[in-house]
Amino acid sequence: MKKLFIFILAIPFAIMLSACAKEEAPQTPTETPTANVENTTSFATIADAMSKSIPLKCTYTSPDGMTMEMYIKGTTMRADAIQKLPTDPKIHEIFKDKKVYIWTEGMKQGMLMDFSKTKPSTETAPVETGGPEVNSPENVVNDLEQQKQTCSIETVSDSIFEVPTDITFMTLNP
Repeated sequence: MKKLFIFILAIPFAIMLSACAKEEAPQTPTETPTANVENTTSFATIADAMSKSIPLKCTYTSPDGMTMEMYIKGTTMRADAIQKLPTDPKIHEIFKDKKVYIWTEGMKQGMLMDFSKTKPSTETAPVETGGPEVNSPENVVNDLEQQKQTCSIETVSDSIFEVPTDITFMTLNP
């Protein structure tokens, strides 16, 4: 099975950044109620839920053993990767406005990829950046369809989709 989210890249990127950082208080998403969920209580696909603005939370284990928590609301997504060892930092991604923001918990540097100027890809291969590999938002949705059974409708706060202002994001071109 293809690695779902080779996701996130980031093991090499996370290790590189974690070697340079000092310990900070962990950032965790808070789930506070926001606008009412549509009266829709079912969805056929992840793309269907996104088009109906049905907020979802998906929790599963990736092929490489990381626990993945995905939050979806409309066309915005957040992924939190909890690595195998409890001492390893979490990796976070926000997919918003055709941009992907990636950072490691406790680090003050992250990575930004802007997919707004690229044509949607029919390929499922992640983008190679000369470093870590990153999936486009479209590919993340396609990969997440395989995990649909782990998703449930849940009230998701808009605040978890806010890009952290205390992180400096280095822009990489896809």
